[in-house]
Amino acid sequence: MNLTRHPLTLLVWLGLAGLPWAWAQTPALVQFETLNLPEASSTSRPPSLGRFQRHAVVSAHPLASQAGADILRRGGNAIDAAVATQMALAVVEPQSSGLGGGGFAVVFDGEGVWAYDGREAAPARADAQLFMHQGRAMGFDQARQSPLSVGVPGLVPLLWTMHQRHGRLPWRQLLAPAIELAERGFAIGPRLHRLLDTDPLLRLDPQALALFYDRQGRALAPGQRLRNPELGWALRRIAAQGPRAIQQGPIAFALLRRIAAGLPEGSAMNEADLRDYEVRVTPALCFEWQALPGTRLCGPPPPSSGPLAVGQILNLRESLLKRGHRDEWHVYTEAARLAYADRAVHVADLPPGPALGGDWLNLLQPTYLERRAALVQDQRLPSVEAGSPTQIPLSHGVMPDQAEYGTTHLNAVDAQGWAVALTSSLESAFGARRMVNTQQGRAGGFLLNHQLTDFALQAPDAHQPALANAPGPGKRPRSSMSPLLLLTHSSNPVGPTEQVSVALGSAGGPFIIHHVAQTLIRWQGGADASTLANLPRWGLTDPQGPIWLEAGTRALAGAEVLHRYGHPTRVSEMSSGLHAIWRDAQGHWITLADPRREGAGAGR
Repeated sequence: MNLTRHPLTLLVWLGLAGLPWAWAQTPALVQFETLNLPEASSTSRPPSLGRFQRHAVVSAHPLASQAGADILRRGGNAIDAAVATQMALAVVEPQSSGLGGGGFAVVFDGEGVWAYDGREAAPARADAQLFMHQGRAMGFDQARQSPLSVGVPGLVPLLWTMHQRHGRLPWRQLLAPAIELAERGFAIGPRLHRLLDTDPLLRLDPQALALFYDRQGRALAPGQRLRNPELGWALRRIAAQGPRAIQQGPIAFALLRRIAAGLPEGSAMNEADLRDYEVRVTPALCFEWQALPGTRLCGPPPPSSGPLAVGQILNLRESLLKRGHRDEWHVYTEAARLAYADRAVHVADLPPGPALGGDWLNLLQPTYLERRAALVQDQRLPSVEAGSPTQIPLSHGVMPDQAEYGTTHLNAVDAQGWAVALTSSLESAFGARRMVNTQQGRAGGFLLNHQLTDFALQAPDAHQPALANAPGPGKRPRSSMSPLLLLTHSSNPVGPTEQVSVALGSAGGPFIIHHVAQTLIRWQGGADASTLANLPRWGLTDPQGPIWLEAGTRALAGAEVLHRYGHPTRVSEMSSGLHAIWRDAQGHWITLADPRREGAGAGR
């Protein structure tokens, strides 16, 4: 993983951890390194838990959650609430998502489960050489700062399309809370202040500097009011015109102008790229979780890699436990390594190839997972490679591990049982650090993404196999976003045969998959709400690389056990933003907001 790290060796004394998968009591020498996670945790507080009878929303900011809950109280459904919550997040959490980004959503409407792909797209002129310069690939930081990294934004079209298919209240009404927050302002919280204060690049953008910093260049302090009149004006146009407001006209021209700035040859993106962007709506990718027969987990298909990877980890884990492997640290780690190896080769914005038999779900077929599980031994596998469900040779090469950042997540459920899980992003904190402003005398604007850095930066030479996740015209980069709904059989004789029992997702770049999978494992194991909220974070990003453990948490207890099985470990602060809603035994909705952020649930 091409991340900035600062090595420091620490002697970490391991005590009784209380984790479900290990009880290490022996001191171990582990290496502390700082992962360059620009959205690292900025709060430390008691878990934010809520319990609601009729409907609920949970997100990374209490003002956004309240916006969604207010829409539910006014007669809106879960889809309406999700739109209002996400638009409010675009105002109050500008580091994580916004009009210049994209995302994925999964929706249950009482009849079916639908996936919405609003992932940012590469311009039509992009190709596999997008990030190659004079025969060499750009470094990640260079690529991130280049205008070439900006993908065609998909968030507004995503929300619009969801609402047109499922919404109940008028579109304009759903944007009213976000407009008010942008125009009247809101109090800066400690999380936003910290990220503003420590970001080395945002001050280089004149509009961002004027919006977020004082005349001395100091970040606005917690409690100071942040008003963004340009964003409020843009939201009013979107309220009146839908996504057309951002795809054509003055906002679109300003967006293209801001991308092209600094590119002597001009931007690869043009008006047609914005105008022709389409949200992909498909049946969700659903699969059975072996630990809970009769249940289904549903999420978006590729280019989201999250649901496939989560599904593989969960079901490989079950297979390994049935095979007699008993140590959960080792079992989970080897399952994750196998899943990430498949991800590095197969998963991209391409139709599933011959090696997959033309169906993404073949990666989750029990016979295939049994073959993969049979590879696992009592010690760490020296290396892991992608498999082929059909035994047809692989047609793509292995994409090297590279940096992946960011995101925010929200969930909404209503009294009908409809539900939404939505993950959105600008990539790293504050995205490309390029703020779109129409130059009409209004301060502020919205930030652009740099999501195209999720493509492979290195283009293979003529002697290497092509990479599935290479840039290409109109392609969407692979993502770790994992918005998921867990459905169980309904006991209600009237109405749908299935009901949503859990809606969840997380921020955290490539660790999202682990945050979601481990939460589901603990939930299935009967962990209470407080325990689920305080789960320590750990996992891997590279199937050949180390296991990362969250500093200052009970995850450190795993070092001794993992070393015993031959797994190298590293310790770092972790970026997590797990938000979930689940139905308890009484039929009430329980909301969970990650204590590493400042989110909360709201409802009735």
